[in-house]
Amino acid sequence: MTLTFNAADLSLAPIDLGPEGDSIFVALFGTEIRGAGVVTATIDGQEVPVSGFAAAAGFFGLDQANIGPIPRSFIGAGPVEVVLSVDGVVTNSVMVSFL
Repeated sequence: MTLTFNAADLSLAPIDLGPEGDSIFVALFGTEIRGAGVVTATIDGQEVPVSGFAAAAGFFGLDQANIGPIPRSFIGAGPVEVVLSVDGVVTNSVMVSFL
């Protein structure tokens, strides 16, 4: 079986930041995060808090980093680039969009 990838078929489902007072976090998954000393994140070049990082429960070798709360200044933004840095090593970026 052959699978093909067509980037034109992809679209971003925007993340709803909800009403004033809501705190929204984004979970990022990868490897070699759990043992890090310093993990930082940016969205569209703006630093955002990393609220925690650890092994992803139930998934051997997979780690999770939670970023946020996402600033409300991102309402309506997108697509924007999310970049995680683990002990100074920049990971592959991902694109997100916000409502």
